[in-house]
Amino acid sequence: MRSKGKIERFNRTLEDELLRGLPRWTGGPRDVRGELAHEAALTLEYFSIVFADYIERYNEHRPHEGLGGRVPLEVWRGDSTPVERIPAERARWMLKARETKVVNR
Repeated sequence: MRSKGKIERFNRTLEDELLRGLPRWTGGPRDVRGELAHEAALTLEYFSIVFADYIERYNEHRPHEGLGGRVPLEVWRGDSTPVERIPAERARWMLKARETKVVNR
């Protein structure tokens, strides 16, 4: 897989720049018993807002060394390759599970 390294790099950047600063991050401070420090957990709604804000900054305002100091949005807009629109049914098919799994506890 050619792009696996890029995904892993993004995951590390996401952890370093966003997740480490959030309450209840699993790598966060622990008490003497080794349990996470007691902080209020984020709601899903609030996390969605924080995450969307981070993604906007990452793609629209944060220069990337690998892009020659440009931001991803600038590179995207400069690419003349047409974006293929696909029918909704095809998109749904792409998201369907190929096999059934049983999830226990």
